[in-house]
Amino acid sequence: MSSEELDKEYSPSYWSKRFKTGEEVLQNHFKIVEEETQRNLKRYNCKRNIRYGDREMERMDIYFNTEQGSPIVVYIHGGYWQELTKDQSAYCVSPLIENGGRVIVLDYDLCPNVKLEEIVQQIRKAIKFVFKYAENSNAQSVSIVGHSAGAHLAASVLQEEEIQDISNLDRPVSVFLISGVYDLTDLRKTTVNRNNLLSLDDTNVKKCSPIFHDYGHLKSLNIRFYLYVAENDSRVFIKQSENFHNHLLSSGLQTELRIVPVCDHFDIVENLRHSDFEIIRKIIEQAVVI
Repeated sequence: MSSEELDKEYSPSYWSKRFKTGEEVLQNHFKIVEEETQRNLKRYNCKRNIRYGDREMERMDIYFNTEQGSPIVVYIHGGYWQELTKDQSAYCVSPLIENGGRVIVLDYDLCPNVKLEEIVQQIRKAIKFVFKYAENSNAQSVSIVGHSAGAHLAASVLQEEEIQDISNLDRPVSVFLISGVYDLTDLRKTTVNRNNLLSLDDTNVKKCSPIFHDYGHLKSLNIRFYLYVAENDSRVFIKQSENFHNHLLSSGLQTELRIVPVCDHFDIVENLRHSDFEIIRKIIEQAVVI
């Protein structure tokens, strides 16, 4: 595939059918997610800027009605590891809290301020913090939800060496991966990685690509994967989800794949603010209604 074709395949806004230009898609997305986040900050209890590490961006917000005993849903935002923060990414909070859960929205450093490898380590640190918090607050279950780059990060956090010191993985765990990128081999050749701002090369691209990770060690745990991709994502994004779903199956894990009709790369998560949206219904079914 030529560099021009790769750029098109890895430009999610190009494939939306809702607007005339990709810029309109992005402007609409930023407006929706920021406004919904601000509404939720006013609507619900929120412990803000809880630190899971020493770096400035190693923080999380915890939204809740009932903190003790309620299931936890962790949300990891997208933005190609370069944009957005937790302060624009709490748009899934309302339907989850209204159905008895609590929601943790993570922050992390962005490229090119740090290398992509460092972001992965930050998210692994955050998830360890979450599981300790879950144990201390008697959470019924833990769900990890990630979109786009956030799906890549969510898929990267459960490596064998990383979970050995997590003591309470016996509780139900669900991982929801939405329109993610799991093989970064071709992505590094695109303008997303202009001037190698993700710091990817031949020595680390496989290490940073979940498709090359071994997940067999998770078979003995109570964990399920749910992969979603939008009908109006690019062919490459759809193929990435299909390939990763098959990779998880080959590791003997419980996994489901769903191509969500009509949606594109952006409204597939904008719709997480609606209680009747199919992904939210599944998260509630698996994570909240125990």
